[in-house]
Amino acid sequence: ILKSKKYLLYVGRLDPVKGLISLINVWNEIIINHCDWRLIITGGDGNSGYLNVLKKNIRRLKNINLYDYTKENNDCDNFKYSNLVLTGPLYGAEKREIYKNASIFINPSNFENFGMTIAEALKYNLPVIISKNTPWDAVRSENCGWLLSDKNANLKSILNSALIKSSEELMQLGKKSSNLVKNLSPDNIALQNIKLYRNLIKLNKTE
Repeated sequence: ILKSKKYLLYVGRLDPVKGLISLINVWNEIIINHCDWRLIITGGDGNSGYLNVLKKNIRRLKNINLYDYTKENNDCDNFKYSNLVLTGPLYGAEKREIYKNASIFINPSNFENFGMTIAEALKYNLPVIISKNTPWDAVRSENCGWLLSDKNANLKSILNSALIKSSEELMQLGKKSSNLVKNLSPDNIALQNIKLYRNLIKLNKTE
């Protein structure tokens, strides 16, 4: 992995509910002001065809330089000029390396019942950008990331704020991340999910 740029990392299933189209569209709007960054999207679509939907959307965006690892067979000359990379699914050592080399983790899905990849990112001491509709609302109080509002209305402003931080500032935020997952247990996970569902029930009652 070339470290000429900092990496904003998504790891997970490629699916319409994950908010990837909105992420890519916002990336196209802001990347010209953050040329030292690269968005890495890691995951597969389970042969649903959604990967091609993403590629079709990316091709129409003028500020995106795509490196398609699933197609281009590790051509580093093309990679070093890219600002968005589709890796396909990664496993084992490759997946660990992608986490270790990231600067920020993002999951733009508006709802995650737990979010194993979020827990993984926190374990790797990454500051995270995630929805407020997850069991990880302590990200804000622990100052180790940012919470997206409903329908990702604040996605652009959060990215602009996060991407101007220095590597040292991001590392300081990330050092607090692992505290959120060090005491994970099945009981704690269950309690977090119960809390989330109770909050959603309250929200539905007020609407």
